[in-house]
Amino acid sequence: MATFLEEHTRSCGRTGIVPVFVLSYFLETMMRKRSGNAMKIYKTLAISFVLVALILSHVMCASVAFAYCNMLWGIQYAGYSAPADVAFLLILPYMLGIIAALVIAYVFWKNYRKQR
Repeated sequence: MATFLEEHTRSCGRTGIVPVFVLSYFLETMMRKRSGNAMKIYKTLAISFVLVALILSHVMCASVAFAYCNMLWGIQYAGYSAPADVAFLLILPYMLGIIAALVIAYVFWKNYRKQR
């Protein structure tokens, strides 16, 4: 395993960026050990990504509400010509993030159930 890490640091040039395949490699080696803590890693990751999705949904509501109120003020006082409904376009990137987090959480939960 030390040779794998040495090869990786030589190929990446000590940038500090850890690619996904390196993380998955260590996750798989931990899962092969079949210890009690290693089997709960998938469960912890699944719960963490569900929490990320919940936080993203709350941030989405707050930012869309702020943008909508800002657009209403701009239409009334600053002469904006776009309708206030444009603020709802902010939902799209947040929804993509929420869906991605939930899919990742589902995959981790499925792997946890498979390891039990």
